[in-house]
Amino acid sequence: MPSTPSTSTLETPRFEARRFSTWNSRGKSVKRTKPGIHRAFHKDVILLPSADDSSVVKHAKKSVLHQRGYILNAFEFEKAWDSTEVMARLRQAFAAKVCLPNNVSLQILMPCGNKLVPPSLSEGQKLDATLIQKIFKRASLYLRPSLSLECLSDDGSYSDDSSEVEDDLMEDISASSQQPSSCTTPPPQAPPQQPPQQPPQQPPQQPPQQPPQQPPQQPPQQPPQQPPLQPPLQPPVNDQAGYHPDNYYSAYVDIIEDLAEEEDGELLHAIVVSMQDQTLPKEDVPVSDILKELAEKIDSIGISRFNINRSNVLDGAIRGLKRLTFSPCNTLNVRFSDDKGATEEAIDLGGPRREFLRLLMQTLSESEMFEGREGHRNLALDFRALREDKYFYAGTAIALSLVHGGPPPCFLSKTLFTGISEGADQCQPELEDVTDSDLRDKLTKVSEATTLHDLQLSVEPISDYLATAGCLRLLTSLTDKYPLLEDILMFHVVHRVRAPLERFKDGLKTLGVLPKIQQHPEAFRPLLCYNPPTLTADSLDCLFTINWSEDGSNSRIGENKTVAFWRDFLQDVEEEKKMTLESILTFTTGSNVVPPMGFSPQPSLEFLHGGGKYPIANTCINCLRLPLHSEYEPFKEAMEFAIQNTYGFGMA
Repeated sequence: MPSTPSTSTLETPRFEARRFSTWNSRGKSVKRTKPGIHRAFHKDVILLPSADDSSVVKHAKKSVLHQRGYILNAFEFEKAWDSTEVMARLRQAFAAKVCLPNNVSLQILMPCGNKLVPPSLSEGQKLDATLIQKIFKRASLYLRPSLSLECLSDDGSYSDDSSEVEDDLMEDISASSQQPSSCTTPPPQAPPQQPPQQPPQQPPQQPPQQPPQQPPQQPPQQPPQQPPLQPPLQPPVNDQAGYHPDNYYSAYVDIIEDLAEEEDGELLHAIVVSMQDQTLPKEDVPVSDILKELAEKIDSIGISRFNINRSNVLDGAIRGLKRLTFSPCNTLNVRFSDDKGATEEAIDLGGPRREFLRLLMQTLSESEMFEGREGHRNLALDFRALREDKYFYAGTAIALSLVHGGPPPCFLSKTLFTGISEGADQCQPELEDVTDSDLRDKLTKVSEATTLHDLQLSVEPISDYLATAGCLRLLTSLTDKYPLLEDILMFHVVHRVRAPLERFKDGLKTLGVLPKIQQHPEAFRPLLCYNPPTLTADSLDCLFTINWSEDGSNSRIGENKTVAFWRDFLQDVEEEKKMTLESILTFTTGSNVVPPMGFSPQPSLEFLHGGGKYPIANTCINCLRLPLHSEYEPFKEAMEFAIQNTYGFGMA
């Protein structure tokens, strides 16, 4: 029996099928490029006619508003719109349907149960499109005018009481149901006009009138008593003016919609209540209070020890974090040693811990785990660091520094911060986030292409990279460069380091820091991202409390002169730029910035009445002892020499 074509297909060698399957799947993977970010979303928008409306629109009232153009279904919002653009677009959309004078302002409201309330925002925060999507979720957006709109308020068909509208609708339905139909004769329809108490007396009078007219149109089985009772109970079967069978469906939809809206309102109210700490207090709660709350977990009795060599701070920190006795809730005890292994004379009462955490944040910023511009670091892909789980320890170190009174990192890029606080899919990387200068230059040429031909030529040098990134595609217009660049940046800056990002976030969960960052992103942004130095001569002077001698004593006279020298010295440092105010703070406290929770104890100034040319700092108690000089220049030289040449703890 000759073989059929199907049989020959089945006899194809198996390795060929696998080969073609692999080739097909690879081809599909190239075509299945998905944008990392949806740049638009849709939402129903309802314009309230009255300035006094404060209730969720339901039932027939919603139908009236819809018919008169006061409802926009699935209105498209662009995430890039700011608050001004959002309002301008909404006014433009409604202007074609309703009368919206220019002197009438609009207020955005959100449903909460059955009421409409304005979203609670922090000072300075505005409802841009991104914030609208985050707050409103699937709820409709309401607009309330500052003045009642005359276009609808002049029409008597509108009423704030939805029950009145429903009554009018039912009256129309009842009136239409009483009109005669083409299949019945007018005489039998007269009895329904009599009072309802009369129907028991009507049957004896009607049989002589109805039998002659019923045989040709109605079955003889119908009782003669039914025709008078049916018109008010049943609508006519044929189409009539003012009534249609679709009204049944409309009434049904209104009922179901009302139930759904009530359920949605209750659900939304529950969501709003559960998200109180994610909306209202995001910027209202000081970050110092948040960190002090987390610091309550610290046990003053338990101790976690760290032995640190200044030439390799990160290695010593990871050894301490891996120790079996380590607990983030224990007090950190740090001992430094110099390069020769000699132990520094410093007992950790706070100063060595702050010094260790300051050096650790600086070392992390310069480590192989991060790349990018100074102060704007992104995660780098280092498989050795990933294998040794260093990304986890980096996140743990930052969490420890924030809660244990150390300095904040202040070196993460806004892209990395968004990935931490909102999720990787919400990131919007830029060309500046690409550290590879060669790749950045090629992507710049792609972004600067002005014609389709230029775009195709600029893509050729990176075609292999695009195939690896899953971004290789056919370019048919110049506008294709925008989603192409977006996908390339998302792959290179975000998706390529997804595994390190997840481990880094796992480390930030230490002591509950990550959930607080996600609940209060704006409060933590200045701590994690680059923040320009705000330390000034006046603010540094106010940071110290002065321990004076008794007023009127000889010692007090010398102290007054020394304090004047101290303040002049701070002004000179700020103006001359030979050294920094941060170095003075580091010399005194071990920290180059004021910790988010502040110093404990507060920095203080004392005086060396027993002699001494150079200042002495005790970083454990944050105390700076100033030498007494009769002239300013010797005092200034002594301060500069001590601060610039001190290594470790103790006297200069």
